[in-house]
Amino acid sequence: MAICAYYSWRYLGNPDYPAIMGGINLAIHELGHVIFRPFGRFIMSAGGTILQCAAPVAALAVLLRQPDYYGLPVCLVWLGSNFFGVGRYAADARARELPLVTLGGSMDINSHDWYDMLNRIGLLTWDEMIGNWFVALGYIAVFGGLGVSIGIVVTVRRQGQPQSG
Repeated sequence: MAICAYYSWRYLGNPDYPAIMGGINLAIHELGHVIFRPFGRFIMSAGGTILQCAAPVAALAVLLRQPDYYGLPVCLVWLGSNFFGVGRYAADARARELPLVTLGGSMDINSHDWYDMLNRIGLLTWDEMIGNWFVALGYIAVFGGLGVSIGIVVTVRRQGQPQSG
């Protein structure tokens, strides 16, 4: 629970905080491009973000099914960290100032996932607004993780027993 409080505090102070999960999130993001490549360029571009955000949601679902509630706050903070990263990336679509990572291939102007996606659907001028929506989702997820963490601590103290199965 302390780790969730620590990362929540860091993210709330700076959504661009480069937590330990940053490298894992990036690896999952890049894997998403590989997995979604057969479905065309747009879905391949979106695939990084899709898998990056789906991974903590899948982990959350597994923990709920077990039921192992101690990991829920971690998954929510992890999801929040992904939303913060996606928000930063989406907001950069027009400026394209962020350094990009690719698994081989060329780095042309369309290598920026969010530039490619938003340009294709005619929403490129909304990049900063869309980025802000993701950042807002990040705050919701982080606050949710912190709230669940506090709820678990309070419940355990009242019952005097763990909530995990």
